[in-house]
Amino acid sequence: MPRWNQWLFIGDDREGGCFPCLKQLCLDSCPNLTERSLLKSGTIEKLEISSSYKFMASLPLDGYLRLNVLRLFSCENLKELNLDIQDVIESIDFVVCNKLVFPGNHHYASIRKLRIATCDLIKSFPLDIFPGLKELKLECLNLESITAFSEENGITTLQSTLNSLTIGDCNNLRPLPQQMHSLLPSLSNLEMADCPKIESFPEGGLPSSLRNLRIDDCSKLVAQHMHWDLHGLTSLKSLEISDCDVVLDSFPVGLLPNSLTSFRLRYLPRLKKPKWQYVSTCCLPS
Repeated sequence: MPRWNQWLFIGDDREGGCFPCLKQLCLDSCPNLTERSLLKSGTIEKLEISSSYKFMASLPLDGYLRLNVLRLFSCENLKELNLDIQDVIESIDFVVCNKLVFPGNHHYASIRKLRIATCDLIKSFPLDIFPGLKELKLECLNLESITAFSEENGITTLQSTLNSLTIGDCNNLRPLPQQMHSLLPSLSNLEMADCPKIESFPEGGLPSSLRNLRIDDCSKLVAQHMHWDLHGLTSLKSLEISDCDVVLDSFPVGLLPNSLTSFRLRYLPRLKKPKWQYVSTCCLPS
């Protein structure tokens, strides 16, 4: 509905107006709607805006008392969100919101799932302002760093709830979070794809809680596989390496843990016959 520019409501917005039972609102391809024409209802639990409100620079959420899921796609002029008073939102997706930045002076305690993709101004991501986060997906070309903790008055803040971290299409990301082996004690799933500048795991290695590790198109990292030292990851069950243009031919003692039950090598043009005799028989495919 590209020509639609105003939404007139009947009744009290706080009660949903003419939609008193509305729980889900999806607006797609309504670019000329104005911010003042955004339905604010205390009954809405899921709000999705895609290619709409082209001129909207901020998104006030004060009228969404039960909002649990927020998904924003192609809101290219959106610069900020008023999340300070929203303590019920648990899941957020930001995709192609190129002007969006996160204010670092607030903790978003209620958010459990967060995806940020193709948001060009996001260069650093501080995990500590999302203390309840369980699942995080970052796909930002200009992302340079992820910090896992902050220090205030000499006290280090742990990110103890995060159990899944996916990093993709981060062309400028070099280091993984430092000390993640101790500061991300609940991390069980780690996926990295299309991160060409990552060369190694952080000092101290990966968290011992890790169960699944997938590495896709991270050639510099895989080129250093002889130094990974994953043997201490006693919870690791699944390892996948794919789409890497590096020579991969051996897995020496101490590289892979005995707990491994699935090991997949895919789309590796320079893969040589691996020297499986150096790997514990517990890791061999049947």
